[in-house]
Amino acid sequence: MGLSAIDFDRGGGLLVSASVPPKATVILEIDGHQAPQGRANDQGVYQASLGSPTPIRSGAHLVRVSGDGFADQTTVLVTPGAPLAQGPLRSQLTSAGLRVDWMTPGGGVQSTILVHQGLVH
Repeated sequence: MGLSAIDFDRGGGLLVSASVPPKATVILEIDGHQAPQGRANDQGVYQASLGSPTPIRSGAHLVRVSGDGFADQTTVLVTPGAPLAQGPLRSQLTSAGLRVDWMTPGGGVQSTILVHQGLVH
């Protein structure tokens, strides 16, 4: 349980996904600032979309999810994906997990970090 993936794009959009207990209330914090609370679905999937109207800036960001009986956090380096010249995706290991830069159907570059699973109590 904990953070699953963090997606971001050049426009400053950010999507945080986590696996938590079903129907759990989830507190999401970015750099110590609490985002609106959310709730996981019946399968324990939680997702929150951020960056509008205020885009997420490039740089290192501490992402934390917590709730009753669970907590997880990671630091993610948000940087625009470089143009994809060698195919539709590129991957590399980061301290937070596997980063995949991939081409969207519209031709833009989206980035996804598949977060290392490490639950913090």
